[in-house]
Amino acid sequence: MERSLPLQRPMTGFFTSQRFLLGRDLRDLEKLLGYGAGRLTTAGAAVYGFTRVPNNWEFELEGYTNSSGGLQPDPDWVRAERASARYYAVTGLPDSTTVRKNGARADMSAKCDGRLVKIVPLIDGDSYPPGRGIPQWRVSNLAAQQGTLKGELLFVIHPGERYPRANEFRVR
Repeated sequence: MERSLPLQRPMTGFFTSQRFLLGRDLRDLEKLLGYGAGRLTTAGAAVYGFTRVPNNWEFELEGYTNSSGGLQPDPDWVRAERASARYYAVTGLPDSTTVRKNGARADMSAKCDGRLVKIVPLIDGDSYPPGRGIPQWRVSNLAAQQGTLKGELLFVIHPGERYPRANEFRVR
């Protein structure tokens, strides 16, 4: 029997764009997203769609799913970025993180094929092997604490099913 799932939930943790998931079965999703074998195929997954695109402060750049836990920037680059923060503050120019977040946001959507989604396994687990390298982002700690980002339950993918293709979605 399927556990009761909330129709809405605060968004936390990692998320991606559904454009990379369309038409994939649960085994493919495990491999793409970096879930351990059986984590999705055993009981399925709930798919929550963002109700809006996050503001820059509400998400962190986390690279690709082939780097479990997100891609960690070079420490020398981080030190140089911090050292240049004063320059950016004085000139009013956007720093490189802001530029990269603006670029990411330009491609994000809360509708259609590019909708931002969070895949929630229906069984617990803590195995996160490297995925196959699709873009991912993480809800910032502050946004998670404040619950500023909401997701709505779009559908559940049961074992043996796949993520719908673009032409299979019902218009809401």
